[in-house]
Amino acid sequence: MKAVVVQIKGEYAALLQDDGIVVKKKNQNYSIGDVIIMNKKSIRKKWKIAVAAVMFFMLTSVGALAYTAPYYYVSLDVNPSILMKVNMFERIIGAEAVNEDALAIVESLNLKNQGVEDAVCMTIEQLERAGYFNGEGGEIAIAASAKNNGNAQRLAEKLQGSVNEAIEDNDINADADVRVVGYDMVQQAKELDITPGKLNIITNLLGEEVGDNVNESIKDLMSRYTDTKGNGNNNNKNSDNGNGDKTQSQDKTQDQLKTQTQDQIQLKEQECDEDCDQTEDKTQTQTNKPSDNSNQSTNNSNKNSN
Repeated sequence: MKAVVVQIKGEYAALLQDDGIVVKKKNQNYSIGDVIIMNKKSIRKKWKIAVAAVMFFMLTSVGALAYTAPYYYVSLDVNPSILMKVNMFERIIGAEAVNEDALAIVESLNLKNQGVEDAVCMTIEQLERAGYFNGEGGEIAIAASAKNNGNAQRLAEKLQGSVNEAIEDNDINADADVRVVGYDMVQQAKELDITPGKLNIITNLLGEEVGDNVNESIKDLMSRYTDTKGNGNNNNKNSDNGNGDKTQSQDKTQDQLKTQTQDQIQLKEQECDEDCDQTEDKTQTQTNKPSDNSNQSTNNSNKNSN
């Protein structure tokens, strides 16, 4: 279990565990903000002084900020769009319905203080019960963001695994796509009253303006994106930027190079064959000459003997 140092006074430090419990621990040259791995033995000992530590914690503002300050933002879009605020312990400290369809979903769930992976899976299961994946199924777009992009990437990978498992275990007819988006996109999305995940699909994947796209479902948006990818870049000028013609030209150049290389190889082989034939002819000629001389010598000898 992890714990963060939220306050230091003299020989002792107050540590906030990722289960929300505050414990008191002897200061070992800690600094505020240090993350410490707590072993089970230490946890059992600290339970005895947990009440005193809570009082100690309540007297400090730093400890409160450590748990209540957003560290990650995770958005989930189907047609309902939900934005979750997540603290540094990966626990939900707030869930916001970004559009009207999401209001009933958020109100039906108690996500606060839940681990983010559990919260996202609970939301998907609730969407399934509400019928959002009936018929041909659906698309789930999840986006993770943090000031530290590496941390956002690690969280996205964990979410992808947990969500895939939840979809399989609950036989949900949906596909989930988890991406990392920039922290600045969270701010832009707030101004447009959409989630950063949906904004990323519209502006980066489709290369379009938000406009009426804000009212489209993720399934429709992702379907358009898939169609665009399947048809190549010819149907999407915004994302193409002329790269299609360049690619075709590069392919032609590569084909020409391959043809030239093959012709050179064949020419070398022919030259080698000709050289080998000439060498064999020379060898045969040299081998036959001594034989002719020998015949001449034999004839001369016969003449002398006569």
